[in-house]
Amino acid sequence: MSKRVRKVLVIDDETFLLNMVHDMLDVIGYGCDGATVGEDGVEKYKSAMDSGELYCAVIVDLTLPQGMSGSEVAKKIKEIDPDASLIVSSGFSNESVMATYEKFGFTAALPKPYTMDALKEVVDGICDSAVSCAS
Repeated sequence: MSKRVRKVLVIDDETFLLNMVHDMLDVIGYGCDGATVGEDGVEKYKSAMDSGELYCAVIVDLTLPQGMSGSEVAKKIKEIDPDASLIVSSGFSNESVMATYEKFGFTAALPKPYTMDALKEVVDGICDSAVSCAS
């Protein structure tokens, strides 16, 4: 039986940003895995699912230059786990996906650059209910 844990998967092509978000999530009480390519993120999601410990949220950069786009990653993860909570992130706030993220399968949007407070608010809002419901 799978359960959601206080762990977030972050998929972003910028290693510096991945490391920074990892540190921020650690400070606010979450574990974190990262991937710089969408396909690797999907594989990490599958592995977590196979282990029985699902991520409570996935933060996906909308613009991934190699391989799948952020929207394609979201679609693949939703195929694997229709209940996955996906957060779209982008520095391009005028993107239609950022404005209408629900239409694309995302649970929330997190415009870049974001603060630790903004990250905490979005992730807590999603993970607090997902983790407690699964316990």
